Amino acid sequence: MTEKTTFFGRRAIIVLMIVFFLVPFALRGARMSVLGMKNDVRDWLPKGFSETAELAWFRQHFLSEQFVVVSWDGCTGNEADQRYKLFLAKLKPEEAPSKLAAEQAAVAKREQAALAKLNSEGQEAANDGAGSSETISDATEQVADEASPTRYIHQADFIGDRLGLYLPKYVDGSFDVAENWGMRGEKWLRGRANPDSDSVEEAWYYITPDGDLYRWDGVDAPLASAYRELQRKIAPQPVRGQLVHSFGKVDGPWYFAEPRRLRAQLFKTVTTGPDVLASLVRPGGELASNPEEAKERLTGMLFGPNGEQTCMVLTLSDAAKHNLHLVLGRGGLGKPRGRLYEIAQESNISEQQLRLGGPPVDNVAIDEEGSITLVRLIGMTAILGLGLSLACFRTISATIMVFLVGGISAVVTLAMMWWFGDTVDAIAMSMPALVYVLGLSGAAHTINYYYDAVEEKGLIGAPERAIMKSWKPALLCNITTAIGLFSLITSELAPIRKFGFYAGLGVLATLIITHTYLPAALQIWPQIRKKKAAGADDRPWLDTFLGDFWQKLGGFIVRNHAVVAIVCIIVIAATGYGVMYTNTSVNMLRMFHSKAKIIQDYEWLEANLGELVPMEIVVRVPKASLLPPAAELTAENLRVDELTQQFESATDPAEKQKFATELGKLEVVQLQRQKQMPFLERMELAARVQRVVQQEFGATGNGKIGRAMSAATFVRNLPEPKGDSRSMLTRGATSKRLEAHREEFLHSDYLRLDEQDQSELWRVSIRVGATKGVDYGTLIHELKDAVEPILSAQQRRDHIMQELIAKRGNKSPANSKVLLLGVPAPAPQEVAAAPAANQNGTTKRQVNQTAIFSEALTDMLTIKRLKVITFIPGVDEAPANWKEYLGNFDCVVLISDQAAYSGFDLSRATKLLVDARDHKFDGNELNSAARRSKSDVGLTHATYTGVVPIVYKAQRTLLNSLIESTFWSFITITPLMMFISRSFWGGLVAMLPNVLPVLMVFGGMGWLGIDVDVGSMMTASIALGVAVDDTIHYLNWYREELDRLKDRKLAILAAYKHCATPTFQAAIISGLGLSVFALSTFTPTQRFGYLMLVILWMGVVAELIFFPALLAGPLGVVFKPRKRKDEDLAITPELQLPLAAVPVPAASEAESVSSVPQPAGKAALLNHLRQDNSHSRRH
Repeated sequence: MTEKTTFFGRRAIIVLMIVFFLVPFALRGARMSVLGMKNDVRDWLPKGFSETAELAWFRQHFLSEQFVVVSWDGCTGNEADQRYKLFLAKLKPEEAPSKLAAEQAAVAKREQAALAKLNSEGQEAANDGAGSSETISDATEQVADEASPTRYIHQADFIGDRLGLYLPKYVDGSFDVAENWGMRGEKWLRGRANPDSDSVEEAWYYITPDGDLYRWDGVDAPLASAYRELQRKIAPQPVRGQLVHSFGKVDGPWYFAEPRRLRAQLFKTVTTGPDVLASLVRPGGELASNPEEAKERLTGMLFGPNGEQTCMVLTLSDAAKHNLHLVLGRGGLGKPRGRLYEIAQESNISEQQLRLGGPPVDNVAIDEEGSITLVRLIGMTAILGLGLSLACFRTISATIMVFLVGGISAVVTLAMMWWFGDTVDAIAMSMPALVYVLGLSGAAHTINYYYDAVEEKGLIGAPERAIMKSWKPALLCNITTAIGLFSLITSELAPIRKFGFYAGLGVLATLIITHTYLPAALQIWPQIRKKKAAGADDRPWLDTFLGDFWQKLGGFIVRNHAVVAIVCIIVIAATGYGVMYTNTSVNMLRMFHSKAKIIQDYEWLEANLGELVPMEIVVRVPKASLLPPAAELTAENLRVDELTQQFESATDPAEKQKFATELGKLEVVQLQRQKQMPFLERMELAARVQRVVQQEFGATGNGKIGRAMSAATFVRNLPEPKGDSRSMLTRGATSKRLEAHREEFLHSDYLRLDEQDQSELWRVSIRVGATKGVDYGTLIHELKDAVEPILSAQQRRDHIMQELIAKRGNKSPANSKVLLLGVPAPAPQEVAAAPAANQNGTTKRQVNQTAIFSEALTDMLTIKRLKVITFIPGVDEAPANWKEYLGNFDCVVLISDQAAYSGFDLSRATKLLVDARDHKFDGNELNSAARRSKSDVGLTHATYTGVVPIVYKAQRTLLNSLIESTFWSFITITPLMMFISRSFWGGLVAMLPNVLPVLMVFGGMGWLGIDVDVGSMMTASIALGVAVDDTIHYLNWYREELDRLKDRKLAILAAYKHCATPTFQAAIISGLGLSVFALSTFTPTQRFGYLMLVILWMGVVAELIFFPALLAGPLGVVFKPRKRKDEDLAITPELQLPLAAVPVPAASEAESVSSVPQPAGKAALLNHLRQDNSHSRRH
């Protein structure tokens, strides 16, 4: 009688056809994911975070947030520096002939108009003999005024920008200009396939000799390429494409002659040290009379400490921001080589000599390191997987099957990121290797089930029987592992969230692939394990040795369970307490190997130029605080005079009342003008923030930052804050002069106008050291400690002015006497100049907020023509009669409490008392000027943004993510353990050993002072999910043996015989699989690898030492024997030997025993899954 055909016997071919039909789609998805890889620490945080929103707001208003610093040894920018001149010239794109002709015509037209005007005025000028020279002088001054230190080199509305066009390169660096491939005499370029979307997919473009640019409609795929080559040989046809742009008869041939001219323009502006210096010291420049000071102001930002080394600061175009590799890529793994490296090579600057820095450089370096990590890990894990599979199964066909399961799983995992519309980052690049290792393990388990099924009933139906046995433990193990990964979704850091989600999906995908493709393949290519000759011992020597060892260890633990459990708990508690000292780090440079080029570049740039990490402070001055321009004020005054005359001459009472009403309104407006800030005061506010920040945190302070810059950096010294008549005249003239150039300031990158509410945005740009180990969190708090008192002084000044106006019956408060009570004494010079140095090269120095506030308020009141007196306790002598003394002042400002007047009621002795003791910023954001401005839009406040706040927020979020993901991992896995244990308390006890690995590793990191980075953070919940697999196996065997033996201690030993060796061997295999991560040069991936390795080995200790001790002790009573239909109990002699003093069942019960099954198999250590009898038992 013919046996019934099995499922895979009928459908194996169909299953394999479906799988291999879908694989190419997965490969393409994985390829698109890798091509679209993007790394930007600013995109790590959710858009709802205030730090993210503030940075996006800053990017909308200021250009140079996305800057690249370019320099090299010997870059001086002087007349002899030919490389500098050549590099600068090549940054600017060539102009098309039609545009050059139009510009030349426009210049000629302007020259003719100027000449005609000069001729018409020349005769009059000749009459007095001076007009010609004055006209020439005026023209020279006008040209000088139009000179700008920033070169705008970007041409608008260029088709190459929109398409992101570039030329591929060969390995040797030459351009791959495919010519006449389509038999139309065309030349080819690469670019964006969908320029109107954010898609990273690329397409081929070609330009014909007529100057027409086409997008090729063909498919760039291996099979399609092979078909086209065959068609070209049989029936060649010209290439077809979609017309994108026509350049015309003039420009078309010019572009065709050199396709490089079509490439996207990558640079928007370029600013160099020599250009800025020249603009400051040129005739009529702001610092023409003091070039030394001009150079000093630029030192640390655009010039090095030696005064000669300089640099270029480039801002990037939108096309460059979309694909930073076009600017900075080093041309590896199919990515284009960056334009800067190309220009450097053409300027005789080698790649090693070129020094690059800035946020885009960081992002590209992470991209490239992530790609290298992916290739390296894929290669290593593939070799490891093939070697282990071949060693375990001894057949090439089985090795290929296991390899394909892991490989397909990894590819599908990577492809899902593109299918779901997500972008790959450097953290996600280690995900395929992890899924590959896990898929490898799952496939090996299934093949061992298959071997057992073949041994039991032969080849027919073996795949089905193997699946029936494996699906339950495989499902449980995959679910626990996926839960550990999915718990990372709770993180607010995008890379960790994406890693957890897609790696979890990948683990579940391995379950599907293992139970579809693998049994189908086994049906087509059946596997038969070779057996030893009859009578030979199938047990390898290592199994015999390990079996004896586990029994001795188990016996010791059972006999001394209390001591073992107490020692484990003490060690866990002592080490785990180190978690309290855990610190996090998201330092970009720590992600790279110490010899990486980006590290070397940053170290060189900071030593020879200055710090590079941007921190921005933007002071917002609301429209209500802006004093209108002088012309508007003059018109306002004329209107007051006119209304006054009309009021005096009017005879009609109605008209007189009308004039009086309008005049009264204007007088109120003019009175309020006294509180408003002229242009000079607004610049002084930004300059004060710059100066205080530089004093507190620069070279003269704690050394945490480099040079700070603002709009005041590029103007001559501002006048002293004095209130006498001469000083006020000087200040007025200076304010008018500066305001006359307001449009130029607005075109700079240090002043902007908010289009929504017309507020002025004054930028103070700070650079923080990338290699000094500066604590960004502490720095941000310290910056606020220094800046918020200045803003508080500004608000107090306005309040004082308003109160004085009211006290004087709506009259000007000028010449009012104001006493500042409790001003701190100035710090001794030697103390201020010599703060104590820290290990990282910075110094610890407390910010004196009261001193900053007092100085700022004194100056702000003085320049409003108020007479300010300060009382410094301990320096100024206290008056004999406080009441009489205070009565001499129109306003008393209480800054701090002091013993000199502590017992005196100030409110009764003063005409106006302003309590300013709350001027200190206490770190609570609710008390910041920015938060108060939400309820009072008229307040001047500051926004703190840039890379530094984003990195600090990421660090805080990282620690929260570690706690939350581990918590949710426990919360979700524990119910599963309760379900397996069929007991609430049993599930809790079973989870206790899984606490040990996490607490031991992260507690140890806390004690050792090792920061938790992105790679470290992910290990806790992932390793927990993987480690629970061993707990499931041990617990299942323990429960079954407990039901059979009715004795906890004997059941522990029996579980040892089944699970100890497989658990130990599985840890070795997993460790070998994860060890390849430790070879990565990308630090997060490297740390992820060796921490996973340590945690898994800690899991072995927990499962084979701590857990058995708990089960043998009082907590073990939560597991009780379940009733069985067959009550045949079996106690083997092997179980009794290790238990010298442990009671055993009666001998009559032991006579009817059948031995506990022994692990069997031919391979020793590497054949661990072959030995796992937990997978071969009948259910």
